[in-house]
Amino acid sequence: MDEDLTDRSLFHVLRSQYGLEVKGGEQKLWAMPAPRSMAEYLQVPLHTPLLHLKRVLETTKPGLRVYSIIYCNTEEFYLLDSF
Repeated sequence: MDEDLTDRSLFHVLRSQYGLEVKGGEQKLWAMPAPRSMAEYLQVPLHTPLLHLKRVLETTKPGLRVYSIIYCNTEEFYLLDSF
């Protein structure tokens, strides 16, 4: 996929591009110190507090789930989710 998804929600893309609806799911969210690999990727000091989110979404297509893992530096950014 070579499409720019900036400012587009995952739910919108699934619905408009693939005709899928998210019907439920589960997410886990916790704070953690940035491990070396993530600190380098996010360009933050080692052990900077990050939010870590793991999510599994159930769709209207039987057996099709969307898995995501997100790390967020909340000193500069925030997570916004509406559904």
